[in-house]
Amino acid sequence: MRLTDIVVQHLPSPPKGAKIYTCDQLDGFGVRVSQAGTKAFVLTYGKHRERVTIGRYPILGLAAARIEAKRL
Repeated sequence: MRLTDIVVQHLPSPPKGAKIYTCDQLDGFGVRVSQAGTKAFVLTYGKHRERVTIGRYPILGLAAARIEAKRL
């Protein structure tokens, strides 16, 4: 999925738990959406598929989250 600001704003909440929508442009980068509608940028990396939370949306914007994901 190509993540843009408009796409991130309109991502649906799952009925249970959380769902991660991954970005096609940056490996391991995505947005986790919780059942309550909370959105957070995440990066999954490494051999053991470790996941780190970069920041919450809209406090942290998509462009800044991508920069931080590339840095990590």
